Amino acid sequence: MPDFTIETYWICRTARGGSWQVNGHTVTYGHNLNPRYGAPEYDYACDQECKGFKYRHDCRHVQKAKTLHCNWQQFIDGGEPAAGQRCPRCGDALEAERYAV
Repeated sequence: MPDFTIETYWICRTARGGSWQVNGHTVTYGHNLNPRYGAPEYDYACDQECKGFKYRHDCRHVQKAKTLHCNWQQFIDGGEPAAGQRCPRCGDALEAERYAV
């Protein structure tokens, strides 16, 4: 069996979740329930008043929120933290994650 090395990588706090106000609607990113299947997933969701999201699981509010959301992860995107352990894209706080590689 191969040996694993534990590596520490940084992840922007926004990758864990957040919410944005877009044209009067609240878009959230995080642990949501899929409206079609009722299963939990880590994805975007728009509020209950949005008919586009209710029927298509996508809407213009979610598309706009995706442009506002940093979601930087060093393991996936590469790069190094900015000075003071800040996200190199948005400047928000970072959290450490450990991976077995």
